[in-house]
Amino acid sequence: MAQYHKLSIQKLGLDTRLEALFDVLDALHSAASENRLDEACEIDRNQLVGLLQDIVYTAQQTLEEIEQQDGEGVYASMPEPSLRLMNHPTALKKAE
Repeated sequence: MAQYHKLSIQKLGLDTRLEALFDVLDALHSAASENRLDEACEIDRNQLVGLLQDIVYTAQQTLEEIEQQDGEGVYASMPEPSLRLMNHPTALKKAE
């Protein structure tokens, strides 16, 4: 017999959890900007990039859902977030 898991919607403690997520992303950004990712991160860069892309995608989807539920244009004054994929300067040098 197949087991079905009922989705349980409950308070997520988002204030502290989102703050913790932001702190982790901020620390990760600092490590990346100082070229110290290997010291700060246990996973390889490909996994990290994939995970960050998943986080950005999920955040964008969540924003779209909120916008749809609250009505188009409600958050029009807020800047639209976007994911910018950038080539690393060393990758550009190798390609030349």
